[in-house]
Amino acid sequence: MRRKVSVRELIIIAVILLFGVTAFILLSFKKNGRTALIYVDGKPVTEIELKQEQNKTFTVSDAENIIFEVNNGKVRVVSSDCPDKVCCNTGFISKSGESIICMPNKMIVEIKD
Repeated sequence: MRRKVSVRELIIIAVILLFGVTAFILLSFKKNGRTALIYVDGKPVTEIELKQEQNKTFTVSDAENIIFEVNNGKVRVVSSDCPDKVCCNTGFISKSGESIICMPNKMIVEIKD
């Protein structure tokens, strides 16, 4: 036998759906960042400008075992010597506030306006 859904449960479901749709809309309108800040061991190491026409790979002195790529205003980790490769699997980031984190190498890439 099926139980009827109460009005209270319908209101809760509607509020949850409203929050979800609102969050999706707000996150989809984030603007692209202009720079990528790279931190190693909590200290800022370098700042890279994200230009649309730029395409290069590079490493930074404090994390020579990590290879970064900047391509068309986006940045990603191409390769790393960490065991789980979460940073490599994150892919390209370009929106303000997005980040790539490599815990074993204590490295963070963060997009800023």
